Amino acid sequence: MKTACIAINSNLIEIEKQSKIIKFINKKLYEIGERVSLISYTDNNYDKLKNVIQEQYDVIFILGTDSSIFNHNIKNNLCRLIGDSLDNLDTSYSALKKYCDNNNIVFSMQEEMEVKLPSKCIPLCDSEYYNNGFMHKLGNTYIIYLPENYGFMEQNYYNYIMPLLRDLVGVKNDYVVLKCFGILEKDIKAILNEFYSNSKISIQIVN
Repeated sequence: MKTACIAINSNLIEIEKQSKIIKFINKKLYEIGERVSLISYTDNNYDKLKNVIQEQYDVIFILGTDSSIFNHNIKNNLCRLIGDSLDNLDTSYSALKKYCDNNNIVFSMQEEMEVKLPSKCIPLCDSEYYNNGFMHKLGNTYIIYLPENYGFMEQNYYNYIMPLLRDLVGVKNDYVVLKCFGILEKDIKAILNEFYSNSKISIQIVN
């Protein structure tokens, strides 16, 4: 599976949150035997996005910021590339309206921009978070747009994105994480030695 992560930001110095999301994605792909082929930080440039999409990746993660106005402009460019238009989707509207009501936020023009997503996309939204994202299939490429919100990304990853990636790579097995304290790595490897030659079991040790 060929995967790209593109972080779009008007201030390429303030990319810490986007980098944290990319690190998470990279780790999760590694757990299913995959890796990110391209990591890029760029401004919101139509031609640069077009060049990445034309490379025919299987999955492209596009990360926005926490600004509704900036994200709206990114979504506009993506709509031009995928031949769609931004629309108020019931799912994203309901989720953000509930979030605003719960947090005493007036639903105004900025919120109207936030709920607009490509009309033919699969919306990624949750009433616990302000921002919205989406998934869209363009030919054989899945475009996954995520705002700069780690909690939002993590929840939607487990609910929607991970099942998609596992289907793409044909992973049908689950995994178990064991946290070991007071034992050396060489001793762990010695105990698990007989399983290292088993092609059905993948073992990763992280200090």
